[in-house]
Amino acid sequence: LTGASGVYLYVKQAARRGRLEVRPVPLLIGAGGAVAAFVLIGEIFPRFSLERLGEETARLQAASYNPKGGSTYVIGDPSQRSLIGQFAFAPFALLTALYRPFLFEAYNPQMVVNGIETLAFAGLTARAVWSRRLGTLGDLLSRYPIVAMCVSFVVVFGVAVGLTAANLGTLSRYRMPLVPFFAVFLVLVAMPPPKVARTRTSDLRARAA
Repeated sequence: LTGASGVYLYVKQAARRGRLEVRPVPLLIGAGGAVAAFVLIGEIFPRFSLERLGEETARLQAASYNPKGGSTYVIGDPSQRSLIGQFAFAPFALLTALYRPFLFEAYNPQMVVNGIETLAFAGLTARAVWSRRLGTLGDLLSRYPIVAMCVSFVVVFGVAVGLTAANLGTLSRYRMPLVPFFAVFLVLVAMPPPKVARTRTSDLRARAA
């Protein structure tokens, strides 16, 4: 969350005159603040320090090899105790955190509700890809800097939850903090451009003609 907040502050300062501009000073300030926050968290909670993140992730993954329920899943390799070694599984972990459980994986009413939620997220994502709205992400960031915070938080938190959750029930609980951020991102991507922006573009074209 601290890193995502730094990204938001930088993009807010970089979004000028309707487009993103490279602004070195806010970038350095945001990056420095994020690194300082990471170091401080590691000092207060040593198990979450950067040096031990890979080891802690591997320890939690090892628990999934001792299944205690029907919704257990395994992502990652507990033998990879370095953070870099865990990054190889990041794409699978993110997809798992965002779009599972699938409806056919549900075996109780609560998982059915979770499956409907993830199915809605998958549908909105497919719509954004199909309409090529993701290609206008730069324009979207310039209008709504909060999108930068949503994307960065969802990616980092989603990878962490996907790698460390041992079963789908745990996954559904642990990913709850990212759900509002992901929903805001999908809604803003699905929205059509503001009418004001379209009107200004038409006026500029008419004047140019």
